[in-house]
Amino acid sequence: MKLFRRLATFSVSAALILPFGTAVASTAAHAAQPSPISPVAQVGCTKQKVIPIGECGALGYLDGRMPFAQKTGFSFLHPCETPHLITCKKINGERHVINVFLNDRVLTGTIAPEVQNLTYLEQLTLGYNQLTGTIPTTIGSLTKLTFLQLSDNRLTGTIPASLGNLANLQYLYLDLNQLVGKIPTTIGMMNKLRQVNLSNNQLSGAIPSTIDGQLYYLKGLWLSNNQLSGKIPATLANLQGLTWLDLGNNRLSGQVPASITTLANLSDFWLSGNPEISMYDGVSFAGWNRTQLTWRSAHIW
Repeated sequence: MKLFRRLATFSVSAALILPFGTAVASTAAHAAQPSPISPVAQVGCTKQKVIPIGECGALGYLDGRMPFAQKTGFSFLHPCETPHLITCKKINGERHVINVFLNDRVLTGTIAPEVQNLTYLEQLTLGYNQLTGTIPTTIGSLTKLTFLQLSDNRLTGTIPASLGNLANLQYLYLDLNQLVGKIPTTIGMMNKLRQVNLSNNQLSGAIPSTIDGQLYYLKGLWLSNNQLSGKIPATLANLQGLTWLDLGNNRLSGQVPASITTLANLSDFWLSGNPEISMYDGVSFAGWNRTQLTWRSAHIW
């Protein structure tokens, strides 16, 4: 699983971080009373003409007090000159931030709602840090986003239903956090998804039946090590491109839908750690075509 989470580390990413301990109000409150940014950021945003002032202000939460800025020399006067952190692109004659990559930068604090000001953002990576608080609903307004990775932080609260607005999202990694509540049914609206990793949280409730054939491109689905309950939805059998399916260590019950055996591309299937799961109705795992799912990769019990 670590290997698949690390697939997230190709050219990516983004973020708005509030200094540790700063309270985060509602989105509406932030719109009325913008959170203060450091004097360094304020001066830089006023002087620089490289990117729109709103985007620069958003990056202002990544101010000089943050470890990555101290280590890399990020400058608000030259925000596009640190390509290993920030990537810009000229669009309609104006430069915009399209990628922010802050994986493994020892960042603390919370993700600020002002992330919505990075309207051209395509990749946002904040994994392997020490971020706390909730995932802001405003991330759902970043409709150009193709890659979202918040893995291995200390995020709490629920997964925002607004993520369903991310119609272009292909990779969603929220694993290794402390997220609670149900998996939003709006996940079924993101029909360009290729990989979804929500493992190692405290998610509960049923696996949404909206995870179905509409997610035509989905190849990897990791939901292990949560508190998911109920039956495995038969709609998973409609994911004909699925290669990896991990439902291990939950509270799932009932019989495995026999239709799961129709997933011709499935090569790795994890189901162990669900003591109330039983074999399919009238079908034995021994009858599964070993060319499509080997016993080595079928972690059933």
